[in-house]
Amino acid sequence: MNPEGINFFEPIIVVGPGRCGTSLVAGVLHHLGVFMGAEFVSANESNPDGYWEDRSFRDLNQSVLSKKITAHQWDLKIDQLIKERRALQVPWGWKDPRTCHLLNKYRSHLNNPFFIRCRRNPDAIEKSMLKAYAGIGWTLETARSCRQWRESRLDEFLQSHNSLEIEFELLIKNSKNSVAKMIDYLSLPGITKEKFFNSIQFIRRD
Repeated sequence: MNPEGINFFEPIIVVGPGRCGTSLVAGVLHHLGVFMGAEFVSANESNPDGYWEDRSFRDLNQSVLSKKITAHQWDLKIDQLIKERRALQVPWGWKDPRTCHLLNKYRSHLNNPFFIRCRRNPDAIEKSMLKAYAGIGWTLETARSCRQWRESRLDEFLQSHNSLEIEFELLIKNSKNSVAKMIDYLSLPGITKEKFFNSIQFIRRD
């Protein structure tokens, strides 16, 4: 619980190794009224209900990790993007698994962000990764290495940061309780019955 209420100028960052429910959580936040992006990565066969990844953050993260832009260029661009999001003066955030690789770089651009860490059975994550990325050459070993590295990075980083853990399996099984935990942790304002209902329906859309 955040007794002072959410700081509208700082983000809600959804993190996890990928294929662990981050898209689902980001979609829930969107339905609760959190600004999660102006343009999202399109849904596809691997994620038919959408990734809910803000293209602006995702493209910058991808560009610096693939060395299409320098670290200095990333710093300038991400600083401007964060200023634009803060200027909205509403609850806002983003989701992108690549954030795990850039946590220390983001540290200097943020004050007290909220982290929602998504958890899922490791075998389920790896099988989902393999199903989604086998077409680009991923093996089970690739998936395991990626999951383990990102999880260990989050374990280390989040020790000294405010965070809430959401279990994928519990989010599906007990949606109301999991969504209520997110609302309470973030002290989200203006949560109507309609918003709460829409977020639950999004989880149970099938």
